[in-house]
Amino acid sequence: MQQYLYQRCRALDEEQITVLAPKTSGWREFDAQQTFPIRRWSGFLGQTPVIKRFLQLILPFFHALALYHQQAFDWIECGQALPFGLIALYCKKALGVPYLVWAYGNDILKPQRYPFLKGLLHVILSNADALVAVSQSTKRKIVQLGLDPEKVTVIHPSVGTRLFHSQNDSSAVMARHHLQGKRVILTVARLVERKGVDVVIRAMPKITESIPNAVYLIVGAGPYQEKLERLVKELELEGRIIFAGYVTDEELPCYYGACDVFVLVSRTLEDKGEMEGFGIVYLEAGACGKPVIAGRGGGASEAVEDGVTGLLVDPSDVGEIANAIVRVLEDEELARRLGENGRTRARQQPDWALLEQEPALRKVSKPA
Repeated sequence: MQQYLYQRCRALDEEQITVLAPKTSGWREFDAQQTFPIRRWSGFLGQTPVIKRFLQLILPFFHALALYHQQAFDWIECGQALPFGLIALYCKKALGVPYLVWAYGNDILKPQRYPFLKGLLHVILSNADALVAVSQSTKRKIVQLGLDPEKVTVIHPSVGTRLFHSQNDSSAVMARHHLQGKRVILTVARLVERKGVDVVIRAMPKITESIPNAVYLIVGAGPYQEKLERLVKELELEGRIIFAGYVTDEELPCYYGACDVFVLVSRTLEDKGEMEGFGIVYLEAGACGKPVIAGRGGGASEAVEDGVTGLLVDPSDVGEIANAIVRVLEDEELARRLGENGRTRARQQPDWALLEQEPALRKVSKPA
C-alpha cells in the first residue's frame, strides 16, 4: 500500500500535492529527500489499542482542517477507506471537498467481518467521488458491496526499475547465507498464513528429490514465523529452509539477484478477510529478471501472466507447487523466457491519466 501511494505522489508535480502522514521511524530523513511537501502528525508508540485507534482518527482530522484553512485544497486522495475515509467524508459534507479512495484487498475484506464496520465502509465508499482499485479482483470485492462498477477505476502498481534490475550484486547475500552451489527458491513476504509459505515448505521434500541442492530462502518476518519454524523441524528440513528475517529496501534487490526462482503462493482466506490484492513482489522479482510462481486467484493472477511472466498454481496443492518449481529449475530456457518477460512487464508504469476520466475530479487539480 505504501509503495503504491508513494508512486502516486511522485507522479504529481510538487505544486499539486500536500501529503498528510504519521511520524514513523526515519521520517525526517525520508521527508528531506522528497520534492513534495509532507505534514506529519505524532506517532502512537506506547499507546493502548483504544487510544491508538482514537488518535489515528482525531490527529489527522485536525491536521486536515488546519491545512484547509491555510491553503484550501480542491480534493482529497484517501490512502485507505478506514479510518481515513471518515475524515474525507466529513470534509466533503462540511466543506464540499470531493474525495477519492484507494483500495487494495484486505482493507476492503476485513471490515466486512463486522456489521458496524461493513456499514461504515459502505457509507465511505458510496459517498466517494471516485474509487481506485489495484486489481480487477479488488474491484469485484468493492462491487459486491453494492457499489457501481463504473465508479471504480483499476490502476495496477509498478516498481522502481532503478532499484530493481538484473545487475544487482548478490555476492554478499550468497556468502551470508552460504548459498554457493545451491539452487535458491525465494519468497519475500510478511509471514502470515495467507502468504502460503507453509505450503512451499511442505513441497520441499518432493522438490529435493529432483533438485538435491535446492534451498528455500524466506525473507520477511511476522506472527506466523514460529509455526513455520516448527513445521521445518517436523519435516526435518533444517538446513534446507533459511529464515533471513527482515531486510532493508537497499538489500532486497540483492536477495532477488541471489535466487533462481521467486515463489509466493498466496491464498484467499475469506473467513479472515484476507486476500492478495495484487502482489508487487512479483513485479520486483520480474524486474530483476527472475521467473516467478504465484498462487492462482486474487490479484496475483493479474500481476503474473501465466506461461508468460510466470506460472500460476493452485496455492493449496503441494504437488502442483513442487512440480512447477522443479520445472522452472530444470528448464533453463523457460526460466530465462519468464524472467525476460517479467522484466518487460515490470517496466509498465501506472496509467494515472485514467483518473482524468472521473467527471467529479476533472475540474480539480490539487489533492491533499
